[in-house]
Amino acid sequence: MSEAYRVTTLDNLGEYQETIFGHALTAATIGGTIGAIVPGSDTFGVSATWLSMIIQIANHADSETDKAIIQKFLITVVQGAGSYIIGTKVLQGLMMMTGIGIVGSAVLNASLNFLYTARLGIFVAELYDQPGFTSEHMMSTASSAIEIIFKVPTVEELRFAFNMTRKQ
Repeated sequence: MSEAYRVTTLDNLGEYQETIFGHALTAATIGGTIGAIVPGSDTFGVSATWLSMIIQIANHADSETDKAIIQKFLITVVQGAGSYIIGTKVLQGLMMMTGIGIVGSAVLNASLNFLYTARLGIFVAELYDQPGFTSEHMMSTASSAIEIIFKVPTVEELRFAFNMTRKQ
């Protein structure tokens, strides 16, 4: 485990950069295509992306990985954030009906999926950077994860996510 580095921002992910950005871009792609056409249909693809990302972060931190516990953690996080996710999907539907259209909805969904995935990656990387942290500790962090991952994005975060997804 690396004690010298802690992930703190979206633009400086240190040793976890490749893992977090790769998975965030995958989630953005899923959200910008599948999720924009049928709001909510991207949840399973993004959840699988998150599972893969957490396992890779744990492996990078040389921590034992219990896939079943990580899956329970993700289910708890997604269920706990249900109202926020539903609100986002309703906003996407309104965008499509009000003339902004599918392109605007796709951009919004891709950016939010990128941002949520990056926030989750940062959260998990910071956990695994703590001495002695293992996947068995995941469930005790679920409520904190929900608050951090799904908080209302700042304008700066949305700009960053949009610019990152646009570059790819």
